[in-house]
Amino acid sequence: MSYPNVYVDFGSFMRNEELKADGSNFIDWYQRLRDILNSNELLYVIQEPLGDEPEESASEDDNDDYRTRRDLFIIVQCAMLCSMDSELRVRFSNTNAYDMVDELKALFISQVRVMKYEYLDEFLSTKMEENTCLESHLANMHRIHGRLVHDLDYWMTDRFAIDGVLRSLPPSYKDHVLGYVMREESFTFHAFLAELRTLKVEPIAGEVIDGEGIFDIHVINVFMTNTYGSLLNI
Repeated sequence: MSYPNVYVDFGSFMRNEELKADGSNFIDWYQRLRDILNSNELLYVIQEPLGDEPEESASEDDNDDYRTRRDLFIIVQCAMLCSMDSELRVRFSNTNAYDMVDELKALFISQVRVMKYEYLDEFLSTKMEENTCLESHLANMHRIHGRLVHDLDYWMTDRFAIDGVLRSLPPSYKDHVLGYVMREESFTFHAFLAELRTLKVEPIAGEVIDGEGIFDIHVINVFMTNTYGSLLNI
């Protein structure tokens, strides 16, 4: 694995409200943490432990790789501690970033449960309106799904997630929805979104917003290509 420069700018994260001792703002704090780590390609720091130090017989490259990884883990740990209330800072002063996140989730489990429910409700209740942009809608559904599954560790099968997207589509997508259901094909959630983007739609003449366009949601070809292409780039 290659690592970014050891210097990481946590300024935007640190300038926000610190994590309160009662955890009332834990969800916002945690999402900001994930966002800043993700933007610096450091999300793995809170998703996996550092691991053991290389053995004495390890190569210099392996030792350098470990030292760089260790330094990044320490930087993230320090940033997390500095953005906490003093009571929490003392409590977690000797806890690494990976374990700290797990312990914070357990400590503030009630807030996590509420947020899971709210995001699940949003995922199941979000509806795409007629004559609006399909890609924007899919990006929003992908965002909500990511918050649930990755940020909040909500277990959701791909089939359940796909059904959630299908039921969010407007009536003009009925033929496509029924076509998918009758085929009973097995997709991952991301592969399904990538394929859904290949639907041929007819743009409304002269209507363009942010380069994406507003689309007349009339399906002119409900048959999909057999190649998925790249996964959804959002």
